[in-house]
Amino acid sequence: MNSIDSPASHDPDQRSDAPDWVQDYFASHLGERMHCELLPGLRSLTTAFTIEVGACGMHAVAIEGGCIERCERVDAPSGECHVTVATGDFASIVSGERTPQSLFVRRRLSIAGNPLRALSAAFAMEEFFRRFPYHAASSAVQASNPSGNSA
Repeated sequence: MNSIDSPASHDPDQRSDAPDWVQDYFASHLGERMHCELLPGLRSLTTAFTIEVGACGMHAVAIEGGCIERCERVDAPSGECHVTVATGDFASIVSGERTPQSLFVRRRLSIAGNPLRALSAAFAMEEFFRRFPYHAASSAVQASNPSGNSA
């Protein structure tokens, strides 16, 4: 078991509106892709994990044969591993700006359970994050403007 001091406790992006965009990511952005192939050629990916994003709660995700089969808020860790990440770092992952591996190496993302399995799954998901980036509309995250217009 590999565990690092929880980065969530050092999250500079904790704001009252942060849970809204995190919940939207899991419920809508991932939720609308339930039971569908995430990416061509990703059918070999089968894993289950929980991810805790700052103070925004914990979500369980199960991927079977490259398809999301479970994505829901939970109260306790389950699956092969449990990932803990700060809200702002999670935003940089799902927007495709940073990789989970780079944050793990910098001790800004922790893994309890099977870190090799978690990092393998994260590596497989990198293309998903690049192809389907999620940019939080929240002021709690400095997300890029996908339309390219200045404010």
